[in-house]
Amino acid sequence: MKKKSFLLFLTIVAVFFITDRAVYLMLHRIEKEVFTGQSVGKANLFNKVKDSVELLVMGSSRAARHVDPDLFPLSGYNMGMDGTHLGYATALLSSLNRKGQTILVHVDHHEVFNADYMGEDMLALLNESMDSEEMEGFINEYYPEDILLSKMTNCYVYNGKVLGMFKNAFMDSGVSKPTNGFSPLTPSAQQKQTFEQILEKEGITQNIEMPDTLVVNEKFESMVDFAIETAKRNNSKLIFFTSPSLNKVKKGARQRTTDFFNSKGLLYLDDLDFFKEFDIDYWKDRSHMSKLGAEIYSTKLEKDISPFIEVH
Repeated sequence: MKKKSFLLFLTIVAVFFITDRAVYLMLHRIEKEVFTGQSVGKANLFNKVKDSVELLVMGSSRAARHVDPDLFPLSGYNMGMDGTHLGYATALLSSLNRKGQTILVHVDHHEVFNADYMGEDMLALLNESMDSEEMEGFINEYYPEDILLSKMTNCYVYNGKVLGMFKNAFMDSGVSKPTNGFSPLTPSAQQKQTFEQILEKEGITQNIEMPDTLVVNEKFESMVDFAIETAKRNNSKLIFFTSPSLNKVKKGARQRTTDFFNSKGLLYLDDLDFFKEFDIDYWKDRSHMSKLGAEIYSTKLEKDISPFIEVH
């Protein structure tokens, strides 16, 4: 009886293992043909162009919506991704091989001091880690249990991605259009009117809550250190920046942020107050500029970094 139970157990394990690998291979084959959408497409396009461009922009939606690589004298790609932070950006950095790139990484002041941040956004790249030993090693430093799960059941890496991936593969054909990754926002007349009403009611600016004690998050700092080492290895120029916002941060927190990056020997550009006068045409909401505002800011950012980069 025990022997039969053991054989049944082995059979179940074998069926599970074979089914998991087969489904993963099918999903992986579909994924590699998708170059649209944020579930897998933009990362795939990044992998396709990362070693052919001279400028990379990374960070959250405030990177994706605010920096147009076409306004820089370098070939570039904007890998800003909605809902991500430094963990996602540094995981991508781990896969870079090209020498002499300029890498712009967007951060917001509150991210530096957020004690609850654990880098969980990097897990959105678990599927990419299956094809990159460097990325797998990086994620393993922070989330070894997820890497272990991905080894036990390969399909785990597509958790939460399948529907978006299938939509872009079969409904949008998955065909990539020429893009530099920049995703500008163009408010409709109705959206602009709604935003005006919100500002009239609540005021133009709002203050961002910051911790009473401005202690740099240890994991955030370790990711910055990793980014520095990666840039050194590739002889690349690493620059951190904060783009304009209508959300305001106290002077002490801004200075502490500047001091932190300066202590690492990094160039940090704090452009939170770039627009001295409010013009609603420059904004989609308090955190995101419109396409017009982004173009004005991108021109300014290009001028600021030009003394520190080489144009090939």
